Amino acid sequence: MLSYPSTISLSSRTLNHLADLIRQHRIQHRSRWRRLGPGRQALLALAHLRNGDTYTRLAAGFAVGVATAWRNIQEAIVLLAAVAEDLATAMRRIRQLAYAILDGTLIPIDRVADQKPYYSGKHKRHGVNVQVIADAAGRLVWASPALPGSAHDLTAARIHGIAQLTAVKHLVLYGTNLVRIPPEIGAMTNLEVFEPYTSHRLHWYPYELTRCAKLADSTVSTRVLCGNFKFRPPFPKLRPVTGVGDTDLAALDPAVWGADAVRTCSVCDGPIQGELRQVWISCLVGTDVLPLLVNACSTACVAALPEPYPGYVPASHTGGPDIVQPAVRQ
Repeated sequence: MLSYPSTISLSSRTLNHLADLIRQHRIQHRSRWRRLGPGRQALLALAHLRNGDTYTRLAAGFAVGVATAWRNIQEAIVLLAAVAEDLATAMRRIRQLAYAILDGTLIPIDRVADQKPYYSGKHKRHGVNVQVIADAAGRLVWASPALPGSAHDLTAARIHGIAQLTAVKHLVLYGTNLVRIPPEIGAMTNLEVFEPYTSHRLHWYPYELTRCAKLADSTVSTRVLCGNFKFRPPFPKLRPVTGVGDTDLAALDPAVWGADAVRTCSVCDGPIQGELRQVWISCLVGTDVLPLLVNACSTACVAALPEPYPGYVPASHTGGPDIVQPAVRQ
């Protein structure tokens, strides 16, 4: 078998950090002699994690068995995970930053037995979804546990509790492929600037945005919005009333309902128990008029909605091509 030298795009500081963790772990557990020292084990693990080298190739290169290579790598992963910050700790660091960047990424994997959940239709490959928060310089602040690759970024954000980002003041979604904003954005009570500019696929905005009382500035590509004053494109058709027993509100089709799950009322924040009423309403959010999706628990909550912004459909409605909109502004 032939071998050749290669490189890993990591600094020696990273190698020494992991080697120190392994060395401390061995001392604490009074580990017996091993074929690979702490430094070699750290290099083995980093080669797998950074370059994606297989266990078989690494075992041959480091002159150990495949099982030994697997055990050494898994031990290193556990040690790295143990020193990683949780989301609550990361939030304390983020509060000291001017702003932070949240994004999701797909980490490729080999196929598994139950491969369907791990296939990403967006990336056309198998992988796991990881949400990452970085500072302005791109330095990692927090990385989430991995979810199956089929999970949407918004679903992953909800699962990991990223709605805890209540200290966020400036949210930039420039040029994203997002289709909808989750209702959890209403928990960002300190949000002051909202910029989903050039996110041309973004059509579903939740009514919960109105809970961001400090939101005073926004930059939105309004010409792609449903019911915008320039082109008046139609609103997606909504179901006027849905009984809770008729549909599983925890597993919805986002293309039809605008969300993959509806748990609470957009107006009173109470649980959806007897029925779900969905309506559209055009309201001023920041400096733009947005079409907001309301998930209401009763007719009383629908009646409690404010008056729509002047120049738009004058009442809440269920959308569809039959809705009469004001004339297009010249």
